[in-house]
Amino acid sequence: LQDTAVSFEGRAAVTTYDRKGAAKVVSYEQMKEDAFAVARALFENGLAGRHVAILGENSYDWLSVYFGIAVSGGTAVCIDTEHTDDIIVKMILQADTEAVFASPSMEELAVRACREDPRIQKLVILGENTSEGQTLREFLNSGETQKAKDWLEGFRPDGKTDASIVYTSGTTSTAKPVRLSHRAILYNAADALTLLDSRDRVFNSLPLYHTYGLTGGMMGPLVQGVSVCMSCDT
Repeated sequence: LQDTAVSFEGRAAVTTYDRKGAAKVVSYEQMKEDAFAVARALFENGLAGRHVAILGENSYDWLSVYFGIAVSGGTAVCIDTEHTDDIIVKMILQADTEAVFASPSMEELAVRACREDPRIQKLVILGENTSEGQTLREFLNSGETQKAKDWLEGFRPDGKTDASIVYTSGTTSTAKPVRLSHRAILYNAADALTLLDSRDRVFNSLPLYHTYGLTGGMMGPLVQGVSVCMSCDT
């Protein structure tokens, strides 16, 4: 994030389209700042280095939360929304989650998981309103202290630690959690560069909670300074 913000200054990193076709463009510099803002807020809320679930459809907020968890040294638990409600809740609980970031359409399931497991300390909704938790904007406002900024300045995640937990598709049996380190994910993203010439602009139609959609469809192009476009359900 730091290197691409400098190398590709002024370029569009991610472009999202809503159902009406309206575009939101985020630069490489802004993508880095948004991720670091999430990391600071995680630290301020005692959640840096913890397991944090992301439950929702593709969105720029989903991506910035994922990067923020990684920057904070935490483990992003990427929940596949295509499963049944019971399995989704089970995934959240199985991964020792201590916070949940959920899209508005998934708020009810996130609340259910929080009520079933007292270890879940925080619920953040990736929208403008929520009846149970905090909005993402409210959460980010809690991380602007000097203490949080000083912590982030001196912190560097270990490449060998887990960056995320993803679940298998469950095609042949129950979906299983798989641990992925920072180093493994970046190696896969680098390998994707040898297989795909992204040129200047790509469209990623795959869900970010799948490793191919996130690593090959998003991180690989971003490492090259390519603008990644995706549609959102908001």
